[in-house]
Amino acid sequence: MLTFEVVLWRTVLVGVYVSERGVKIRHVTRTRVVPWNRVTRVWAGQAAGFDAWQIWVSTSDPDRDVETPIWRRQAWTWRRHWTLHRNRVYLSPDEFAATLAALRSGQAVSP
Repeated sequence: MLTFEVVLWRTVLVGVYVSERGVKIRHVTRTRVVPWNRVTRVWAGQAAGFDAWQIWVSTSDPDRDVETPIWRRQAWTWRRHWTLHRNRVYLSPDEFAATLAALRSGQAVSP
């Protein structure tokens, strides 16, 4: 029962959080904090292995792209994706653009 509660709680907390120290990217199975001095850019791109867009954070030291659980919802596929991937945050195109802009400027985001 405890495992179920932990997984449920982690699922609820999936998202991207911004503070003065950096960007916290929280998935169901892991959490990664990237300090602002290591963020090289925040961008929207193709989701790995899916026909969808998601927000990515590029880091330096080590140089890599980190996927976030923030995806842009598409009217014709959102139901199928929601069924298959409950560990994602699906936003409308307008919300997605606003979230991307807020992350680029370092503002607080609450998906």
